[in-house]
Amino acid sequence: INTLRLVLMHESNSQMRREAVRSLGQLRAQSALQEVRDALKSDKDVDVRMTAAATLGRLGDSRAKRDLILALKDPQPSVRAAAVRSLSELHAQVAVPRMVDALMDNHIDVRSAAADGLVKIKKQSLPYLIRELSFLKITRRNRVATVLGRFGRMAWVPLIKAFALPKSRQGARTALIAATNDNTTWSTLAQLIDNPPDERGKTLVKQLQNLGTLSTIQGVFTLWRQIAVPYRLQFQKVLGKIAKQVGPEGRQLLKQYAETGTDLSIRITALFALGHSGSLAVPILKPFLKNPNRILVLSTLQALGRTGESGFQEIQPFCNSKDEAFRLNATRALRYTNSPKAVKQLLLMLKDQAATIRIEALRGIVVQNDKSAIPEVRKLLNDPLNDVILTAIQTLLKLGDQKNLQLYITAIKRSPYPPASNYIKTLGELGGQQVIPLLQSLVKKYMRYWKSYRRQSKRWFRKYRRQHRRATESTLLNAVQQKMKGHIAAQTEAICSLIEATRALTKLNQPAFRTLMNAGYQSVNLYNPLKSPPKTCPWPSLAK
Repeated sequence: INTLRLVLMHESNSQMRREAVRSLGQLRAQSALQEVRDALKSDKDVDVRMTAAATLGRLGDSRAKRDLILALKDPQPSVRAAAVRSLSELHAQVAVPRMVDALMDNHIDVRSAAADGLVKIKKQSLPYLIRELSFLKITRRNRVATVLGRFGRMAWVPLIKAFALPKSRQGARTALIAATNDNTTWSTLAQLIDNPPDERGKTLVKQLQNLGTLSTIQGVFTLWRQIAVPYRLQFQKVLGKIAKQVGPEGRQLLKQYAETGTDLSIRITALFALGHSGSLAVPILKPFLKNPNRILVLSTLQALGRTGESGFQEIQPFCNSKDEAFRLNATRALRYTNSPKAVKQLLLMLKDQAATIRIEALRGIVVQNDKSAIPEVRKLLNDPLNDVILTAIQTLLKLGDQKNLQLYITAIKRSPYPPASNYIKTLGELGGQQVIPLLQSLVKKYMRYWKSYRRQSKRWFRKYRRQHRRATESTLLNAVQQKMKGHIAAQTEAICSLIEATRALTKLNQPAFRTLMNAGYQSVNLYNPLKSPPKTCPWPSLAK
């Protein structure tokens, strides 16, 4: 070693010096560290400097980091590339920013060495590379994204968090496509986040059901706060179908989010998605029935219902619970459990003391479409509650028992106004001349409330104008709208029932809009509560 040190310091032949440096590296000669450092800094021969840079990496002494960082400015690309490789050998975190800069080097060997080095020291380089995704220069951003794409699963979450930020979304998207080999997910999520909710967005979410991957599940839950609520509800089913395609790994990821999700809505969505992932999710869902969080237990019951017949055994005990909420959710879950056992249990729930559960059991029987249930359903025609009678008749009609249509019409007439819109929708589906007078009377009845709403709104507008002379007309109208939001003409169910009645009349070839106009309807009226139909029922506006 000492002989080689002397050769390195005093030999005039550059080839001899280069071989001396290489031999010192092979011998791991720590005592020659200073001589090798000096060779890197001051030797005039390119090959000697390059070999010295490579040898410092082999020696593994952290004191050489500074010299290697300075060598990144060497005029020769071979020296710069060797310095980058040695810095990665030394896991030099302090040099990571310089290695990132080396990605922009003019020579491909240096860029390639920098990329390989950053991938080699993933843990140290990941935070720096993530920050670079918001860099303004697109070339630098794309090169960083390409490197991050080689990091694999460990970079997913940091990249998705960077994807959530507008300034780094483009770069993060490029990196995620490379890291996950999934273009569809990130293109879709970018559109969902950047644009307001609309029907096109819902179509894009639905497409993910067939094209999504494991990274889709990770992406949706990591970007949960950025995704609009209407899309979140869709993801309950979509993520379940994706997990089913992916297999055990997909279900385990959903289980992880159901257990440790940072938001209760994330945990509930993960549970529902597990239900949609098929019967193999039952063993995963079962432990959640003992969770201390009541909401999660109720959600698990719903999820088990989606698993089909295999979930019945876990749901059935809750049908006998003393807790009405548990019984209600168990009954609701049975609706989708396609099994003769489920039908039998639903028939038992028709005798429950709670009216909400009797109604839910009737709805479940409709979904099961079991005509053998007709005799038991008929018994509820004598129920003390009008809503139960209406739902029972509705169930009988949908099961093909048309004998009670007149009783159904009578029950709607006797029920408090407004009747539930789904009852009116059933009338439209059944058709027949005998339902027309009832539909027309419902339209006219709403219009009486509509006129009352208009009169009261005018009075309040005049009063507010006297009190607030400087206020704009739109401000006053908003104040009136807030004041009148409790009026029956502005209630969601009343408006929904009206629109279902007009739809049913149109379906029966009746002039529904003429009926409205004859009753005094004015679409251009300032105080028209029908200008903006409730978002809970996506029906056409009556403002025009």
